[in-house]
Amino acid sequence: MGYPSSEQVIGAARLLTYNSDESIRRTRGFWHALILKRAFRLQNNPPTLELGSFDLTEPCFDLTGIVLPISAESRNVYYEPAATQGNSMFRQHEGPRQTYLNRMQTGLSGGGRKPNLITIHGQSTLPITLSLREDWISKLRAFSEHTEILDNLLLHFITWLFRFGVPKLDGSTVPIAEHTGNGLARLRSGISLDNLPDSSSTLFETLQDYFGLSPSETRSLFPRIESVPFDYWLTRTPVSTASLQAHMLSAFESIQTTTPIDQAPSSRENQTTEGERRLGGVLD
Repeated sequence: MGYPSSEQVIGAARLLTYNSDESIRRTRGFWHALILKRAFRLQNNPPTLELGSFDLTEPCFDLTGIVLPISAESRNVYYEPAATQGNSMFRQHEGPRQTYLNRMQTGLSGGGRKPNLITIHGQSTLPITLSLREDWISKLRAFSEHTEILDNLLLHFITWLFRFGVPKLDGSTVPIAEHTGNGLARLRSGISLDNLPDSSSTLFETLQDYFGLSPSETRSLFPRIESVPFDYWLTRTPVSTASLQAHMLSAFESIQTTTPIDQAPSSRENQTTEGERRLGGVLD
């Protein structure tokens, strides 16, 4: 039907970040697992991935990026809703190496309260070889915080996931960002950022292709696809990869960022938009 508006993207980010009582959602490897699954898809789903340094830059941008291009001086270029580390949700351009890959190394392989989502093959130092466990979907959905997002907040998860549109090149899924080395990135040349799906079947196919899932995996991970109202995304043009960062920093100025924002923090109540009040928090 169209694209999400910037207001809808900001509203989705809020709902994915905060519980109804204004506390921050506690996710346990949710975004990291999806980043890793996207990384596998972009490599045509090999049984294992060997990762080092900035190898996750492109899938990290797809799931959490908010501005392109990314230069060595860039700050606050990623936003992870409900980040594991509490209210530090904005990441610098080193995020794919220092935050996401490090978390995969140390926090997603079980033990204690860690979700057992991945298997580390061989050494646990970089470069590290990883695979997703066969039961990663059931393990991910074992946490109520995750099913809340994947079921009740699915509309807003999709809005955030495809905040710039659905990335395609010659009809195939591609990363939005082109990694140019050391965490730096630019908008991929020739990319098409398509309208969001307009039916349950096209959304099913889009998610299946985007994450490289089988039909049964897609149904297991996203069981409420048919609940999504497809007349929600009506904006004619997508949010620009050059402008979303400014909107995010303004909307979330009370959240700790990696560089100070030149405005006094204001309360979240005062930041609530008319769009967010219309959004609500769950799908019927």
